[in-house]
Amino acid sequence: MDLKIRPAMPDDAPFMAPLVNEADGGLPLQIWTSLARPGEDPWEVGIRRIQNDDTPVSWSMGWIAELENRPVGLVIVHQLSETPEELRATIMSPLWAPIVELELLAIDTAYIEAVSVIPEMRGQGIGARLLAFAERFRGPEGTSVIMANQDTPALIHLQRNGYREIARRPMVKDGWETPGTHWVLLRKPFAE
Repeated sequence: MDLKIRPAMPDDAPFMAPLVNEADGGLPLQIWTSLARPGEDPWEVGIRRIQNDDTPVSWSMGWIAELENRPVGLVIVHQLSETPEELRATIMSPLWAPIVELELLAIDTAYIEAVSVIPEMRGQGIGARLLAFAERFRGPEGTSVIMANQDTPALIHLQRNGYREIARRPMVKDGWETPGTHWVLLRKPFAE
């Protein structure tokens, strides 16, 4: 398989939005819906936010996996080096608060914001390649990721790849329907 990983571009946002939403347990769509003006498509809100340089989930931190020039997956990774005050300032909804609490425990790591592969290409090692690629950006404290607890296959995959659970926080639902109950912070230390 001739997989290429390239930097994301703003025009990748329509491809990225559904994968980001899936990787984050459906929370992005809930947030985008709350930000949409009456009659506005929440997916368009999400695409615009991804096209922005200074949002928590931006194209500028993304990498696209391609097979034969066709996008098949993505990873969004960045150094989590903000101060506690800067991280708390990113809370745009109560739903986000437990994630920020966990991010505060992951400072000085490379934070994998999202890793996802299109459904028809799963099970072929693309996610593992994206994960290994993201780990190249590890911080002094290693690499971290926050997952919804209902994503059992992803949690098992991460644990098989050296990630260990550090903490979990209850989800704030506030009208958001999801099968998950907790956000889970996993970290892979620098030495591994």
